[in-house]
Order: sequence, then C-alpha cells, then structure tokens
Amino acid sequence: MGNPIRSSSGFAVVAMSAFCATACGGGSKASVAGPSPDAAAGGGDTGVVASSSGGSSSSGGVESEASASSSGGGNEGGSGESGAVSSCSAAQVGPNGSFGGYRMFPADHPINTAIDTLPVSSHSPDWLANCSPSRAYLQLDLSMPYNIVAANTPPVTATNFAYNSKPYPNPWPFPANAVIEGGDPTTPGDHHCLAFDVGNCNLYEVYNILWGSGMTTFTAASGTVWDTTIDDPGNGSGSDAAGLPITPLLIRYDELIGAGAINHALRFTCTSSEQGHIAPARASASSSAGSGVPADPHDLTFPPMGMRVRLKASYDPTAHSFPPPIVAILVAVQKYGLLLADNGGSDTPMFITGSSDAALNSALSDPAYLIKQITTADLEVADTGPVTQD
Repeated sequence: MGNPIRSSSGFAVVAMSAFCATACGGGSKASVAGPSPDAAAGGGDTGVVASSSGGSSSSGGVESEASASSSGGGNEGGSGESGAVSSCSAAQVGPNGSFGGYRMFPADHPINTAIDTLPVSSHSPDWLANCSPSRAYLQLDLSMPYNIVAANTPPVTATNFAYNSKPYPNPWPFPANAVIEGGDPTTPGDHHCLAFDVGNCNLYEVYNILWGSGMTTFTAASGTVWDTTIDDPGNGSGSDAAGLPITPLLIRYDELIGAGAINHALRFTCTSSEQGHIAPARASASSSAGSGVPADPHDLTFPPMGMRVRLKASYDPTAHSFPPPIVAILVAVQKYGLLLADNGGSDTPMFITGSSDAALNSALSDPAYLIKQITTADLEVADTGPVTQD
C-alpha cells in the first residue's frame, strides 16, 4: 500500500457559528487525578491508504496489543445503553489505543446522533457531483494516528499558533514520543498531533506541529482543546479545515473490530468545497490557491464543510457478500453518516479517515478495496441545517 501524499494548501477560515445546535447532556469525567487537508492523494487499487510513519502502518511495529482490545462493549459511553462506559479512565494509554467503550461527547452530540431519518437535502445532487467528480467513490485512508496519554503526562507549551487568536490554549499533554501524522514533523505534510488525556477526558489536537528545543515547547498552525464529557465548542481554531475534532470521527480498531460497530459519524474529505459550513463544523477551507475551493468561493453547487452524507436506506450492506468490517462501516455510514471535514487532492476519491493502527490496517488490508464499490449513486446528503458563509 502506498504512502499518502498530503496536500499543504490553505487552512481554515474560522467562523463564529455554534458548534452544536442543541444543548447536550454532560457525561461524567474520570476520577483520575492530574492534569488542511487530510486526504491522501492518488487512489491506489487496494482501496486503502495506510501510513508508514511512526511504526503505525500494517508493516510497522506499533504497540498493537493496546489497540487490539475489545473491551468496549457497545461504545456508548454516557448513553445509558447496555455496555455503556461513562468514565474515560477506561481508555488504554498508548498510541492508537482502545477507548474501552468510552464514547467522546454526549450521546446527543451531533457527532453521535443518527441522521438516517432526516430529510434529503435539496442540494444533494449538486454537492455530491462536485465533491470528488473524477473519483466519485468511497475509499479508506488509514493514516491518522492518535495518542491516549496518562494523567501525569508532563505538559508542554504552545508558543505560537499561526491561525489561533491569543491567548493560545495551554498547556498540552504531548509526550516526546507522541505518534505524529506523517512521522518527522520537519518533513512535508500536515503533521497532526492528537492526544486524549485519561485524567481530564480532554482532547488535544493540533495541525502542523513542530517541536521546540528540548521538546518542552512547540509551534503549530492551529489547535483546539475539547472537554469530551460535554457539548464543548472547543478552545481554539480547530485542527482541520472544518474546525471539527478528528479523533472522535475516526475508524478505530477497538470499535470496528473489537466491538463490531461504530456508533458515531465518520470523517471524510472531498476534492473541492465552497467557503461555507454547516454545524457542527465551525469553519471552511481557505480560498487560497490550490485549496480545492472553486473559482467562486461561494458557489452553492459545491459542498460546504460539515456536509453530512449517508448511505441510502435502499442499500442493504448485508446483501453484497461484504465481510463484517465493511458491513459495519457501511451501517455506520447509513445511520450516522460521513462529516465533510477537509479538502483532499485534485484527483482523489471520497476518503474516509481511519486510525494508522497496525492492527486496523491488518484487519482491513484485504477487504478495504470493496468499499470502492460505494459511489455517489448510493449516497445522499441529509439536511442537517443551514449553510453559514465564511
């Protein structure tokens, strides 16, 4: 499987819209004390793009034991359903680790809310046609690492964010051995660094991290901190074009393989988008050259960030001899949908983002190409609210 080629086009224009249209109930925090473009270019014939950075590819040697746990039950943290885990202390510390059934954000948060009964958007035909016109099918991009960190992780300080307003969120629980997207942050790429702290249930995400001397400080293009126990709009400008959290929208091993179900929306990318967004997205792609924004940044025939795409109800994921992991992904797409979070390259399919975990890559290495059978003809856009122009 080829390494992803990342776009380095313009970043988000931050908007002031609300992150969540409704008030969401809070979960319980752990009792532990203590403190732009993301789609891989190219297509490949395997149907999946895997990362080779940081020992996180299927051929690398990451600590897959931690990520292979299936202790999550129904992954319905705080929902009151069977198998629910309301404390984030259940999460296992390590790269691409298991969340142990804890689901980030309340059950009625937009990310965790089913959209299968919502009406179809009147923009559905245009938005899907202009999403990834040259490769109008789904594909997996399993290249995004995340880190679950202990409550006593020594904090580091952000000294500059190019796109955040001051004061910057601080401090950040990024360990010196944190797995970073693309590996060495001095090489070209987006270099997201994502960390979930089991001590305070907070999620810390930055885009384009660069360590300072001694690795006690860092700079980045942007970053946000979220309290995942409540409906938190986030402190910061986001780490992707849409201003959405990345980690809660990933395909992860503990859910897909361990629990056999994904009970939240998934993150995906289009080649092009307009300069607008739909909540829970908070921002849109920059209009700078090469960012995938049309000549008219507010061309309403192009999809906005936060567009929610679902598999049509008429499509039966169990009727095509797909293996269980592909069925589980498609069931999630049908019920919770795909959230447009960023722009991809100029000739890319609709990439669904997944963890770079070796165990996940291994589990999907054979069946991943099957998801390419799902084209825009099988999809529709749900009407989840109005577009805010940025």
